[in-house]
Amino acid sequence: MSTDEGAAGSEKKMLTQPYKCFIATAAYGSPIADEVMFLRRLRDDRLKQSRIGSLFVQVYEWIYYQFSPRVASIMDRNRRFKIFMKIMIVKPIVRFLRVISKSIHKIKRIIRK
Repeated sequence: MSTDEGAAGSEKKMLTQPYKCFIATAAYGSPIADEVMFLRRLRDDRLKQSRIGSLFVQVYEWIYYQFSPRVASIMDRNRRFKIFMKIMIVKPIVRFLRVISKSIHKIKRIIRK
């Protein structure tokens, strides 16, 4: 199997799996947008790897999924609201989390030396 076929297969698999990143997916228009994938990796590869992180994710998801499908649905129907949410809410959160994630990674490297 070629690299392109493997990538296409994994992309197809990702598109058929439930994502639950409703608001970010609605903001960026795709469940495989770089920003959405970053959020998913942060949740799965970082937060869920510790007991406290897993507990945080459980509480966060319980709260988030109470309202996020409705918000994403409104974003899909209302272009202005979608733009507002993307620019004022989602992008700043993603930027902040990227900075924090990179900073933590750098601190861990320094500590290991």
